[in-house]
Amino acid sequence: MAERKPHILDGLGARLVAALVFLSALSGLAYIHRDDLIPGSKVEAAAADPVQQCMVKRAADIDGMAKEGTINQSQAELFKSRALALCQAQSQGKAPQ
Repeated sequence: MAERKPHILDGLGARLVAALVFLSALSGLAYIHRDDLIPGSKVEAAAADPVQQCMVKRAADIDGMAKEGTINQSQAELFKSRALALCQAQSQGKAPQ
């Protein structure tokens, strides 16, 4: 019986090339989804959001008025919804008239 010579795809070189292709595909996926994998950039982006910064200040002011008894809870909710609209308009460069 004659010995069969192994196919070229069964050799060590082919396996190394396959591993290299796998690692490069994996690194490509990691690069594409780097924002999903590293949460720090999302936190920094949220902190840099002008609408969020505006709302934090306005909500604190409204909560302070509610604690002092100047406004009731339903008025506080109304003021917060209006403050959100104001902050969104200011961040888009359109101040309400």
